[in-house]
Amino acid sequence: MSTLKTRELKTARGIWIAIDLAIWGLGSGGRGLAADLPPEPLAVAEITQPDGTGVSSGIAGVFTNLGIHLCYESLLSDCLFQSNGLVFGPGDAGRTYHIGPGDDPAFGTFVDLFTNGRDDLLLFGTSFPNGFRDGIPVHESDLFVQLPAGSNGIDLQGFAIGSFDLRLNQLTITSPGRNPNGDGVWTDYSWNATLYIYPVPEPSVTALAAAGLAVLVFRRLATKL
Repeated sequence: MSTLKTRELKTARGIWIAIDLAIWGLGSGGRGLAADLPPEPLAVAEITQPDGTGVSSGIAGVFTNLGIHLCYESLLSDCLFQSNGLVFGPGDAGRTYHIGPGDDPAFGTFVDLFTNGRDDLLLFGTSFPNGFRDGIPVHESDLFVQLPAGSNGIDLQGFAIGSFDLRLNQLTITSPGRNPNGDGVWTDYSWNATLYIYPVPEPSVTALAAAGLAVLVFRRLATKL
């Protein structure tokens, strides 16, 4: 085989390696190499009562699970983590639930709320299989425990939101609990959670480097041919 043919084969092989790296890097959502660390959250919100304790109350009925939502103005609509049918039991404590664009109809509503520069009133909602709903009002200025440098101190105006993670820190459901009616048909509950808000992901260093390498190799091959 001629030296030119051998060189062309090596160059072509390099092209395919570069393309594979680019696809791998882009397809991994910016995690192509171990050195590409997961994104840091833009903001962190603790979902608790105003005094810092967990959301807790009781309800007539016997239940083993409940729904947890973050709502805007009303417990009946525009609630994040509601329409996808998520229900939680005590065994779910410690788990994290992810929502990105297209995962929840309320996603866009909350992106707008968290970036409009106003101190909006939100509701920590709890729902039960019998249709009962309860909620604790909270303003955005009291919601966030971490905001990015350069923020307005209220919300994420000027920042691009890419996804939400809800971590259920603690959940207790007890029946009949306090049993205030004396008939055994009662459930006490308590929960708290942390909401992580992440930025729109950017292409990883791996993907950008691999894509650039592919372009350079293509140009080199064109010059050789």
